[in-house]
Order: sequence, then structure tokens, then C-alpha cells
Amino acid sequence: AFTGQGIATGFDRRYGVLRFLSTTPLGRSGLILGKAVAVAGVLAVQLVVIGGAAALMGWSPRAEGVLPAALLLLVGSAAFTALGLLVAGTLRPEATLAVTNLVWILLAAAGGVVIPAASLPAAAEPFVTVLPSSALGDGLRNALVDGALDPIACLVLLAWAALASLAAIRWFKWS
Repeated sequence: AFTGQGIATGFDRRYGVLRFLSTTPLGRSGLILGKAVAVAGVLAVQLVVIGGAAALMGWSPRAEGVLPAALLLLVGSAAFTALGLLVAGTLRPEATLAVTNLVWILLAAAGGVVIPAASLPAAAEPFVTVLPSSALGDGLRNALVDGALDPIACLVLLAWAALASLAAIRWFKWS
């Protein structure tokens, strides 16, 4: 959601696609809704492929954690899509390409995705815990392994989604 929407939207903006599409009956809100539906579709395919591969390898999530995981995925994808649109709507496409890829690598490596925030050095944990990547990773681990909703992770993701959405609405440039 973050890199894909960020990069695609950045180059759509550069070539005037966003400006032209925003003047059609689709409008700006329809364009944003279409991007959200596209993210949901890609996420659904990823869930089927990755979940299917994991099931073939013997993994089975806790049944009571499926609904909390779905909620976290919804809020997490909203947060990362809003962040991607914020970057794409404020930076040049080349900078968007660099920034989204760099941030993605940093969040994956040190943002609580590969290594849970609780396993990081004590000095880093308070900072990593409030990152959207850590909240999503820890929340999904809690949901699918322990069968529980992590309310802190959910609140962190909601905060990122709200703040990034407001910032994108405020500073997004259509051309």
C-alpha cells in the first residue's frame, strides 16, 4: 500500500494523469476511492497467496484471531496508503521513488516487522512501538498467534491513519 500507491501516484501526478482524472465524472473523491479499492484487491490476493503458502507449510492461525487480524489489516492498509499518498502528493516522483523505498526498507529492517519491538534493545523499544510497521506486525502476531486484539497496536494504527490522511488532504498537490 505504501510504496505501490506512493510511486504510482507520484508518477501519475507528474504526467498530469491525476489532474485529468480529477476533472472527469469520477472526480477526486472517486479517484481516491478507486485507489483504496485497488489496495484492498491487492491485499486480498496477497492474503490468499501468502496464507495459502503458510497453510501448505503447516501454519494455522488461531480462529479467534482472524477478525482482529482483519481489523488490523484494514486500519494498517489505510495508514500506509495515506502515508504513500502524502509522500506522492508532496514530493517529486523521483524523490517519492527514493523516499518510499528507503522508508520501506528501514521499517522492515528496524521497524518491528522482522524483529518484534519487544525483542529490540530497551532504548529503541519506545520509539519502534509507535511506528505503524511495528503496530501492524505486533498486532498481527498477537491476533494470529495468540488469538487476541492488541488495543495499543490498533490505536497506533488508527492515529497514523488519521494523521496521515489529514496531512495528505492538506498538502496533496494534484499537479
